[in-house]
Amino acid sequence: KRIFNLDYNMYDQTISLRQVKFDRLQLTNNGESADEYNIEVKIIDNIISFEEKKIKLEPGESKAVEFKISSPKEPGIYTGKIIVSNGVSEREVLVTINVKTEKSLFDITLTIPESLKILLTGQNLISKIDLIQMGIKENIDVTLNYAIKDFEGQTHLTESETIAVLDQKSFEKEFFTGELPPGQYVLGTELIHPDGVAVASTHFVVQEKGIKFGKNEILLIALISVLILISLIIFLSIRKYKRVGKALRKRR
Repeated sequence: KRIFNLDYNMYDQTISLRQVKFDRLQLTNNGESADEYNIEVKIIDNIISFEEKKIKLEPGESKAVEFKISSPKEPGIYTGKIIVSNGVSEREVLVTINVKTEKSLFDITLTIPESLKILLTGQNLISKIDLIQMGIKENIDVTLNYAIKDFEGQTHLTESETIAVLDQKSFEKEFFTGELPPGQYVLGTELIHPDGVAVASTHFVVQEKGIKFGKNEILLIALISVLILISLIIFLSIRKYKRVGKALRKRR
């Protein structure tokens, strides 16, 4: 068996313009023999780079592979993938890099209720946005740019609005997602003001319509099916026994 694991399957990082950060991805060989792994970055290879792109691990061995995150030239939300493969199977890490300006007079948070992190196709997305003014409190017009992106480099929705903020502001915003095919997505927001850009993002999933059963539901359905089958067998056996008894009585 050539099984391996990564220490995470999603990676989110916030970085300022002209900044460089370093982080690590840990690989573990859970197979029964030594194996070699190839590491590839898709879409955002200009932002994330690995010095080691080929790793060899003995059975049971783990290794933390370092990678560099280099800020692009423009602020925004960037999505892509890190793909690790051993030639038989592959694992992927879905990556979101939020890029802001070093100086910002605002802090922004973007959240999706847990009940809406998994949507059915056609179901609209509702998010909560919190804006907090840092430093001097004064009425400022800010522009909010919204985007829904996948991890293949595609942008599926963009919207923009300008609002006035004094001290802080919280509100809900609904997004039409009827055109989104099933898959993994990121909702991102850029807050643009005269002195900089603040960014925030959050992850959600779109599934096809239909009943989705978990392990517990499947076990329950299987148990009910077995009980129904046993009841049917008992019923047929009793019915057969009564018929045989009735026939014997007639012969007497």
